[in-house]
Amino acid sequence: VWATGGIEAFVEARPAVDDSTVCVGAWDESLYAFGRMDGRLKWKWSGGRPGRLYSPAACWPVFSNGKAFIVAPDRSMTSLDIGSGNLIWRSSKHQVRESIGGISDGERVYIRTMRDSLVALDAKAGNPADVWVLDAGFGYDINAAMPVEHDGVVFYGTMRGLLLAVDAKSGVLLWKHRVGPSPLNTVAPVTRNRVV
Repeated sequence: VWATGGIEAFVEARPAVDDSTVCVGAWDESLYAFGRMDGRLKWKWSGGRPGRLYSPAACWPVFSNGKAFIVAPDRSMTSLDIGSGNLIWRSSKHQVRESIGGISDGERVYIRTMRDSLVALDAKAGNPADVWVLDAGFGYDINAAMPVEHDGVVFYGTMRGLLLAVDAKSGVLLWKHRVGPSPLNTVAPVTRNRVV
């Protein structure tokens, strides 16, 4: 249908898509937004910290309430206006890195911190407002897997092979299961108790 150029390094993330915009990061320090119908560049954003290793490239951007949310290796979470790319807020309150997920009703955005915690933030707020913080005790984690919500349960797979299931509204740990010793990819939920 269309092809676009101008991205200066490779893309590994899954893009976020809504009715008008396709948004994805690349290993060139930039986050890109393209028109969904024509592929034209709408805006390009950089976190301001130079260096390819700080690129917003591994996280899957999340769209909610007219905002794009990302967590890059610079350990900050960022909220941008989807239409313009203008900064809404940027926060280092939680030490985050590359792992973020959203919910289908647009109420919450989920992040994994680099040590022990999963956090739900209010996607409608104009600032980084916590809904809940769960100390899940998984230790140091920089896995690029994304938290995924399905039917009221948030699933996350750690870099040490631990799969967690958390109640999406309350942040209560429902169960955890050690799959193996290696990092888990982003899971695909089938039901509240089954994932691929």
